Amino acid sequence: MKAFLLGAVMLCLHVLTAVVGTVLIGGELYRTFRSGSFAQGLWLETFLCVALAFLFGYLVFQLRRTVLAKWIWVPGVVWFAYYLIAVYREGWALWPQFSGAGCIEHRQYGYCYAWFEATTPTLRLIFYSLGAYVCSLRIPTASPVPVPLEPAVELSDRSSQAVVPAPADSLDRGTN
Repeated sequence: MKAFLLGAVMLCLHVLTAVVGTVLIGGELYRTFRSGSFAQGLWLETFLCVALAFLFGYLVFQLRRTVLAKWIWVPGVVWFAYYLIAVYREGWALWPQFSGAGCIEHRQYGYCYAWFEATTPTLRLIFYSLGAYVCSLRIPTASPVPVPLEPAVELSDRSSQAVVPAPADSLDRGTN
């Protein structure tokens, strides 16, 4: 149960880092690279956040080496699928909503809420995972679950130097 709770907390922290962290830093960088039109600004902001998400994923994996960082794309895809179904049920056109084209053509929130609330966070989570994956190719990781070593029991005969593992049922595991 403790491992599950720790995994859930770590998942939330990775998602927050990928989504909120890139928004905070990407917003500051966006002000530096102001663009001329609304469409250029939309794509610039998307590129900056995706690049930052990749960088965050790479750096977090390099520092923490958590295998969970490579799987952050899963909640993003689930989130995207949820919005895809919701927009489809409302009768909106899918391409303008999820590609950002509705934002550029109409510049109203109703035409592009799926872009800001579904596509952009999903892209951030996917690129965060991709950054962690690329870093994992460079840095080998240990097993995600520590494997306990079985204690060895020496044979009573001193003439034999062989060591055999103890049977599993003879070990005192204790209760946790």
